[in-house]
Amino acid sequence: MANIYKVSHWGKENESNQKEYFLPEDLQGFRDRHCITAHKSARKFELFAEMRVRDYFYLCDNMFYYCDDKPSLMRIVLLGRVRAEGPVPGVKGDGWFERSYEIITIKNPNVLPEYKYENKHYWEPNGSATIAKVKPEELGCFEKRIFDEYFKMKLSDLGIGACC
Repeated sequence: MANIYKVSHWGKENESNQKEYFLPEDLQGFRDRHCITAHKSARKFELFAEMRVRDYFYLCDNMFYYCDDKPSLMRIVLLGRVRAEGPVPGVKGDGWFERSYEIITIKNPNVLPEYKYENKHYWEPNGSATIAKVKPEELGCFEKRIFDEYFKMKLSDLGIGACC
């Protein structure tokens, strides 16, 4: 059975624990090339490395890239499926890695989904992890909060069964 993940494109902490954010053109470039990216120092990078071909993910990024030097809002961008083994070194160099994907469905980038739930799971849009894997026992909650709400789909549409 395929796994499902959340991937956030919003940056990393540098050596001084300061956030380094992607610029809007970086984010668009990743989408144009159909690749998700993560830095080897990111929390849970091992999940990025363990993703398999045919695993699914939903992608979040920052809508307002700089607001008092902090990201102000995450948005849900698209649902994708990993299409190649990896990760491979990324075009940003210096510890960045990429995975290629195919788009399953894309959100209208002009529509900001207002996430109305309290963030209790790393896989939620504002969860603090760059990448998070949805645990099998959380699939029901994930389906309600993300799939049904934002993609108007059921996990069964992808051959993934919600158990709760």
